Amino acid sequence: MSAHQVRLNAGGRTVVVTEADGEAMRRALVDALSRSPDPELQKEARALAHAVPSIADDELRIDAWLLVSRESELLLLLYERRSPTLMTIRVAHLDGRPGGPWRVVQTTMETLQLER
Repeated sequence: MSAHQVRLNAGGRTVVVTEADGEAMRRALVDALSRSPDPELQKEARALAHAVPSIADDELRIDAWLLVSRESELLLLLYERRSPTLMTIRVAHLDGRPGGPWRVVQTTMETLQLER
């Protein structure tokens, strides 16, 4: 496995993504976030406009966003600590295939209550 690839298991299939895929995901993420009515997401889109995807330690990151697989989906997650006991996770649901186009089909937010 190249240092510039990440292997993920998504719904029983192995998906190998590269930094080039990360760049395509970054463009799709910026596009989706910039169209959001949420000013926080629009601000995040501007912050990501010149971000450079990177692969290290078997993880693909786009700035603070982390690529993960959950069941059969590939997701980009952004963890945000809101208070000592509250964390939100911005979730960008991806559609695409390695070497091809990527798009964000939906953005959602999850909330985690943390114990003190």
